[in-house]
Amino acid sequence: MANRAYRKPLSLPSLSSLTYPHVLYTAPPGNTKIYYLAYAGGVSIFTWLASTASLTLVALTEEEPVVVVKADGGKPAVMEKRTVLAPEWKRQLYAGMFFVLGLGMPLIAHGFARRSVRKLTLLDGGKRAEIENYSLLGRKTALSPIVDMGTRERVTSIAGAIVPPTGKAFLHLEAKGSRMFKAYLLDRKGDFYDGRTFDFLFNKDFAK
Repeated sequence: MANRAYRKPLSLPSLSSLTYPHVLYTAPPGNTKIYYLAYAGGVSIFTWLASTASLTLVALTEEEPVVVVKADGGKPAVMEKRTVLAPEWKRQLYAGMFFVLGLGMPLIAHGFARRSVRKLTLLDGGKRAEIENYSLLGRKTALSPIVDMGTRERVTSIAGAIVPPTGKAFLHLEAKGSRMFKAYLLDRKGDFYDGRTFDFLFNKDFAK
């Protein structure tokens, strides 16, 4: 009965008549610098590995055994090694590996930035959610129907208080409509301005 007494007010009849954007969550302000640094680091690593790939393509060498015949005194031929330019296929293979590895670094940073939520806002009386991320490339906001989003993690306790950060750094908010990833990430150290409404709308185990 205690659970139902807590849940009953969360039907929020005023939610359906909401005509203005209602902010539910904002990430910690310091997170912006972290994602900028992640982008910068990814680009720096890509630049370094791309340069390595370019150098590998034109200057990769290997040792090749050769037979050397001594002209003086009729000495027998001996095997020696000399440094030669590596075969073209090998240079292209190593250069390609360096380039792909380097390209993966900024892509990983971008993917994480797109998944990470900077601000979550309710629209259309709680029927849709606007999700702003940290992306520096491409779409910075996404619209998703509330019915297509959910999580098994709670923001509030049964008593209605905000649950303090636990061992998990992020709350995973699943989104059906996302083509690139299965869930958005909300930093638990961020501000949940209306945790009860968040649980009411998104928590899958919450009895409505």
